[in-house]
Amino acid sequence: GGTKPELKYNRPGVFLGGPIRPNRTFFFGAVEWLYDTFPEPLPQTVPTQAMRNGDFSALLAQGTIIYDPATATQVGARVVRQPFPGNIIPANRINPIAAAVLKFYPLPNQPADNQGRNNFFYVNPRDDTFYSTSTRIDHRLTDKQQLFVRYTRNDRRESRSAVFGDVNGVVPTGNFLFRKNDGITADHVYTISNQSLLNIRGGWQQFREPNVRQHEGVFDPATLGFSPAVLSQFGGAQYFPHFDFDTLTDIGDNLAGNTTHS
Repeated sequence: GGTKPELKYNRPGVFLGGPIRPNRTFFFGAVEWLYDTFPEPLPQTVPTQAMRNGDFSALLAQGTIIYDPATATQVGARVVRQPFPGNIIPANRINPIAAAVLKFYPLPNQPADNQGRNNFFYVNPRDDTFYSTSTRIDHRLTDKQQLFVRYTRNDRRESRSAVFGDVNGVVPTGNFLFRKNDGITADHVYTISNQSLLNIRGGWQQFREPNVRQHEGVFDPATLGFSPAVLSQFGGAQYFPHFDFDTLTDIGDNLAGNTTHS
């Protein structure tokens, strides 16, 4: 068997409270952290070294034939193409962008099934870090008036879906999902009489949910060899674009939006 994947769950916390001015002003604060790591393993299908070199001869046993599009001719109402000899694409016919993309696939690390699938296994550790703070100050203005102010914040980051891990210094697939909350509450109580109270409270809350690719801002798509016209469509964004394949696990990501509610 392989190395046992990391499994971790730590949740420390601390709080402190007490008087600032006796019988007049008090404070309370608390902080809590969460460090959670657990595997989410899934088999993936990646190109073999032979395929990266244009050699698809292993697919002949499955009845898969690679045809040369440059040999297409019309025969009656049909378009006929000739297969690449031996199911091998010559090196000078391999698209340089495709060759660059393939470098960010890991190599197979286990035998494939009888259809050439699931030849790569990664424990895909999912990481979840979180902290929460809450701070409150209470103050007695007079025997009949008191107020408090409270500030709360929590910040969570999940590392998810990095199914290939780090390949050549880049995590080509996977995201960081953040959840950030900030809130302020102020409350004032006035004791008008032994039968009447006036309570005024106000607050503000904001929730943000940035969804960031793990390679965002780090990977330059120009390194894949795109033309200037294609690069202009990225609008200056730095990320590994999404490539959708029928017989391989997809690679790359699309940019996601950031959600903010106040």
